[in-house]
This record gives sequence, structure tokens and C-alpha cells, in this order.
Amino acid sequence: MAQVIQFFKENETFPFLDDLAALRIQVFREYPYLYDGDTMYEKKYLKKFIDTPDSLIAVVFDGGKVIGAITGLPMQYEAASIKDSWSTSTNELNRSYYFSEILFLPAYRGKHLGTELLHQAEVWVSQLNKYTTYILATVIRPATHLLKPVNYEVSDFLWKKFGYKPLKNKTCTISWKELGEVSETDKPMLFWSKEVIVKNGKMVLEF
Repeated sequence: MAQVIQFFKENETFPFLDDLAALRIQVFREYPYLYDGDTMYEKKYLKKFIDTPDSLIAVVFDGGKVIGAITGLPMQYEAASIKDSWSTSTNELNRSYYFSEILFLPAYRGKHLGTELLHQAEVWVSQLNKYTTYILATVIRPATHLLKPVNYEVSDFLWKKFGYKPLKNKTCTISWKELGEVSETDKPMLFWSKEVIVKNGKMVLEF
């Protein structure tokens, strides 16, 4: 069965919040995030993409099953620990768009679905014709981390394929409860970004 990507507006997402929460909990439990999540927190977290202007939730379905998703929102609406680490310039924040996550169940990875999903998400944002910088962040883990799987493969190739560059001296922190922890702790995150070309007053994506 073919996989289908669907973009949602505002309250259209509500019927799928439980499935999206379960997806996040399952995927982020894996290395390198090792997230010990719970459904109530996840549903509250996901609501910000429903309530925020220009926010994005796109879901990938296989039949009626949620198997992947991407979320994003203007950087100006992100948590202070993220947006203030990116910039204190109101103008720069207003022109920056942050992709919060792109995730798939294990069985659907390596099938070019991530490429198609990120492509469609970037096109969606470009059509807003407001944002000239696209941003994402990845968790920083030591190469010798004890829980790192032997066959672990980083996703850097996807970000680089789309023209994102790691900003070695630009980081932020995001707090979550890790497996084995009794409470949330701050985790360092590395920013990646790309600039969008403006031609004749319109945002132009180059792939």
C-alpha cells in the first residue's frame, strides 16, 4: 500500500493526537534521544502546532496507520531556550522557521520517505513567503556513548542533502527525561540552517 502525506490545519489534527504522541514516544525512545515520554505531555506539546500561526503538522499514513510526521513553526514562537539561543534579534527571529522534528517508524526508514516529507514541508513553508532561514537541531552525544548501537547511522546525510549546514558554535538546550533519569535534564542540541533564495520577491527553494 502506498504511503500518503497529509498536511493538517488547526483542529484537523485532533483525531490523530494520540497516534502522533505514540509515534514520538516510540521513535524518541531510541538512541540518540533516549526519551522517556508520556502521552499526556506529548499531547500538550503537539497542541502548540495547532494553536500557533504558520505552524506545520504533516503526517504520513500507510493505510490508516500513522507511520511518520514532521512538525515546525516560526522560530519566534519557540521556547526561550531555543529561540534566544538562535538570536535575540526580533527581525531575524521573524524571518526564521524551525523544523522541530521529522520522524518515522523503523520499518519505514531508508525508503526515501524522509526526503519526500522534508521536501513537501519546505515547499509548504516557502509558499508562506515570509521565512528566509530554515533551521533544525540535533542532539549532541559523545561518540563513545554507552547506549549507542553498533549499527547506528546518523541522519546528517539528509540535512546535508537539502543544503543544511551544521553551525558548530551555535547550540541550544532542550530538557527532557531520559531513560534512567528521575527527572528532566537539559540536553545540548546543535543547530543546522539553510538560507532560502529570494527572487522577484518570492522564496525560491533549490534542491
